[in-house]
Parts: sequence; structure tokens; C-alpha cells
Amino acid sequence: AEPGADARRFLARGEAARTLARPAPGAVYAGSFANGLCEAYENCTYFTVLRHPIERLVSEHNYCFECNWTDQTCGGPDGAAALEAAANRGFLDFARARGN
Repeated sequence: AEPGADARRFLARGEAARTLARPAPGAVYAGSFANGLCEAYENCTYFTVLRHPIERLVSEHNYCFECNWTDQTCGGPDGAAALEAAANRGFLDFARARGN
């Protein structure tokens, strides 16, 4: 999907729909849906969180073992079973299977 498409559809509903769906103070929206929301709301800020890529990969590896490969994060490009099998062979195989 085109980045921001969900937000543009939301904004097209008009002010009445936006008022009914006004986010709670401190609400955080993530992913492509959030792109474009600041056009509709005051006091809105975009931000990006960056992590060191190796630390992020180690964290994901550990998390997937902890949640028994049930979280959508643990899917990988070939599915959770393939990623789990790679992780069971070792961290480097997990990293190769996970991809970028």
C-alpha cells in the first residue's frame, strides 16, 4: 500500500469523523497509518526510533524464543517455522534467514 494511504482515507471522512475519533492525549500511532495524521490534529509530532541493527537483531532473536515464535514479529520472510529452524541452527543462520 502507498505510504499514508490509510491516513488520507481517514482525513477524507471529514471533520465530524475526526472529532469522534479524536485520539486520547499521549496516544501513539505506529506504522503507515500514522503518516499524514498530523495534518488533522494540533499538537501532533512525528518521530522515528532508531536502534543499532545488531542490538535490534539480538533483541528480536531473544524475544522470539521467549514468546515461542507466536508473535507476528517472529515471522520472517519465509514464515515463523523457517525462522525458528534457522535460529535453532545458530544466531548467524537466524540473522541470514531474518534478512534486513
